[in-house]
Amino acid sequence: MKVTWLEKENFVTTVIGQLKDAEVVLDIGCGIMPQSYITPKMHICCEPFEQYVEVLLERLKGESDRNYIVLNATWSEAIKIFPAKSVDTVFLVDVVEHLEKEEGLRLLKATERIVKKQIVVFTPFGFIRQEHPTGRDAWNLEGGVWQKHRSGWLPEDFDDNWKIYACKDYHTTDNMGNPFDKPLGAFWSIWEYPSMANSQEQRYSDAPKSLWLDFQALQKKHQALQQTKAVIFARKLEENPFLMKLASVGYCFMAKIYLVLRRRKTEQEFTQIKLASDVQNSVTKRESTRDWWESCHKKDHKFWLSGTNPQKIWESLKIAHLIIPGTIVLNIGVGLGYDTFELAKHGCIIDALDISETALARVMIVVSRIWLTSQIQDLPPNTYDLVISHLVAQHMSNQDLSEQITHVIRSLKSSGVFAIQFAYPLNGKIDILNEDELHIKSGAVVRTMDMFKEMVLKAGGRIAWSQELERFPDYGLGWYGVQIQRVE
Repeated sequence: MKVTWLEKENFVTTVIGQLKDAEVVLDIGCGIMPQSYITPKMHICCEPFEQYVEVLLERLKGESDRNYIVLNATWSEAIKIFPAKSVDTVFLVDVVEHLEKEEGLRLLKATERIVKKQIVVFTPFGFIRQEHPTGRDAWNLEGGVWQKHRSGWLPEDFDDNWKIYACKDYHTTDNMGNPFDKPLGAFWSIWEYPSMANSQEQRYSDAPKSLWLDFQALQKKHQALQQTKAVIFARKLEENPFLMKLASVGYCFMAKIYLVLRRRKTEQEFTQIKLASDVQNSVTKRESTRDWWESCHKKDHKFWLSGTNPQKIWESLKIAHLIIPGTIVLNIGVGLGYDTFELAKHGCIIDALDISETALARVMIVVSRIWLTSQIQDLPPNTYDLVISHLVAQHMSNQDLSEQITHVIRSLKSSGVFAIQFAYPLNGKIDILNEDELHIKSGAVVRTMDMFKEMVLKAGGRIAWSQELERFPDYGLGWYGVQIQRVE
């Protein structure tokens, strides 16, 4: 069994590079945090614990980067209703260790039938004891019994069809944030479907032939609900009780999902129009930027407050190795608190800075000190090992960002790092209206790297590392990740 050993700082990003694009993802045992490593068009979450499902549905309100479907079902119940090769990728992230070994092996085998591209497994390296005697889990929900570890896994549990990527020191704390005596390992295991060039499509003999033919056509058109066959077939299902019954019992599961997506596509388009309208209305009535964000936080607005996977943030900004017990962190722009709470679970000492009092109240339980952005001059000098800012700079004017960088650099220890993401224009040009209220509230303020470097130099810092993170051609912009250090 060949194992590719990786350092912690590039462990996740290396694996992300091995993941294939997928239109349909089945995310088994996702809890309240679905995978965010790739962005499919349709993300099917399968979660057996009803309380997690309720929280998940609430958290997904307003999400518009993909279409979500949530199933309250065990893995065995869900697997039965998926036809052969009906999903591109199955994710099993922190799942198999919660099953007895034999059940976990059955799960892995069962998923091979339904995938067209990959099965992606993440699990601790060997057995790590995890129990919750009180019944309360790390999210303070009643899922303690579901979070118990029942098996330990090693690369040799997977045959040669799986690619293994491992890290010896990935876990430094348990899921409650208590530090281990020494770091413990973890690994990814990725299975890819063999070439289907000469194989024939599996058919269900008990499904009507005409229904199957329509189903095959739908499978080939995941991206195009508006295309004729998908729409016609969806209408057939809506109009024909017999066909609807077949779909409801799983003979044509994907067709049933297309019905949901058709409705959700309309809802998504409406949501995008409403988002633009919300910002425009805020500008028209001359609502201050602070009041705008306060309103978003009071409504728990999922779109504007984001919810990026903390591990993905840390890996992209190359700071994962700094997230260890005792690291003193300033978290700028806490959003829904995902990053803040995850930092606390890893034993970091956290202060928070945000424009919204409601946002700061959300994370008060896990932070030491809080500041509003209007109090940024009060940040203590020579204090922080790490400062994190993600999806914040594009909501700030150049003047405000320059002031923030100045005070943050002053607050860094001599070895401290300010890790920040900012947006830049793909064509290198800055619009004359780049800093107007509409751009600031909608997160469309862009800067060239030269502009950003100038801000840093004037603030008494230097850029120690920078890298392009992502490109968004449809919007004409991309993201840079930067690490800033103080000039002594």
